[in-house]
Amino acid sequence: MIDLQKELDLTYLFITHDISVVKYISDEVAVMYLGEIVEQTDKKTLFENPRHPYTRLLFKSVPDISRPFLSEDGIIKGEIPNPTRLPKGCFFSPRCPLKSRDCEGAHPLLEEKSPGHFARCIKV
Repeated sequence: MIDLQKELDLTYLFITHDISVVKYISDEVAVMYLGEIVEQTDKKTLFENPRHPYTRLLFKSVPDISRPFLSEDGIIKGEIPNPTRLPKGCFFSPRCPLKSRDCEGAHPLLEEKSPGHFARCIKV
């Protein structure tokens, strides 16, 4: 895919559930949770400074040979909300380690947190 991309000057829309693959395929990345973008930036920025709590947890869930088992802090706790009955406020709040009462209020907007780096979270 990468060879064809370079040879034919292609653009791909690559969808994956494996964040480790993103490093090799993507230039720009949009992380989604329950059908909406929660973080969007270039690959380098995302891997060096993930902002959204969901993105951070995704990175912690990638297997690493330097640690024998998945650490407790890399496990996303709780159940994924029912998409037909989404929670009020932030959709990730029921599972978020940074959750506060504010997160259950208004639904957060996708905001530019630093130049070219967007996140949907009031805590970052």
